[in-house]
Amino acid sequence: MPTTQNSPTPVYCKYSYLPAVLKENKSGWLTEYYIEHPTSHLLTRKRLKLSRLVTRYKLVKDARLHVSKMIETLNIKLSGGWNPFFVGEDARMYEKLLSVTELFLKEKTKELRPNTMRSYNSFCFLLNDWIKKTFPGLLASMFNHLQAVKYMDHVYNVRNVNVTTYNNNIKMGRALFDSGNLLFQSFQFSVRGLVVF
Repeated sequence: MPTTQNSPTPVYCKYSYLPAVLKENKSGWLTEYYIEHPTSHLLTRKRLKLSRLVTRYKLVKDARLHVSKMIETLNIKLSGGWNPFFVGEDARMYEKLLSVTELFLKEKTKELRPNTMRSYNSFCFLLNDWIKKTFPGLLASMFNHLQAVKYMDHVYNVRNVNVTTYNNNIKMGRALFDSGNLLFQSFQFSVRGLVVF
């Protein structure tokens, strides 16, 4: 089995990668592969140490067989589009926030009344308009507490809304960022003494 492989494989899905290989060093065995990071779009090295696995086998031949099966399985997953950066996260976090709000509205259309949808459409339209002006190309994962505070300051100061509308914006922001496992806490904050929990 070759221990290094430097040639890139073709891109089978949305993300490019270099397949996993076995590296045998003085410090022990490890698998190494490169995968495109969703935000930087650069190939990032990932390693998995195999020292404990190797010590479980009496014969090096048996350990090598086990590791080769692991590498084969890992490469199949990589060729199918699997990306370790999405483990435990929603893939929508690495899409533009404008696209995520469209998906959110499509999902909400199925479960909400028309009058409620009108409010959500208005909220998403105004949020998207503000994002286009201030942070064009913003990824969903990059929208953090600071951007939420800036947006709510914009709602309070520029749009000059009343307290009820302001609080409704916070509720709709929570619904947007807590839906689909995006799990942001961006809209759980207090501005100008107005607190909604």
